Amino acid sequence: MKRISGLDTPTDVLAIVHMPDNSTEVDINNTVIALENIQDPGNLGSIIRTADWFGVRTIFCSENTVDIYNSKVVQASMGSLFRVSVKYCNLISRIK
Repeated sequence: MKRISGLDTPTDVLAIVHMPDNSTEVDINNTVIALENIQDPGNLGSIIRTADWFGVRTIFCSENTVDIYNSKVVQASMGSLFRVSVKYCNLISRIK
């Protein structure tokens, strides 16, 4: 695990999951969150985890936001990444 992990102290758990298709439409009649240029992976993971707790199912991220599959984002989201849909897009065009 130490050879394949980017973490200093990796866990003994490994998961293989399906990466969702982000091209599907979302229901914006429910609460959504829009994030602009979040660069810290731990912060994005915490935001995803908090959104999940509040029942938010969709997060829009600007194209400059850290990748949701960054190992630190996945770890900080603590599984919430599998319940919250994260879409990368040009936020300005979404507002219009």
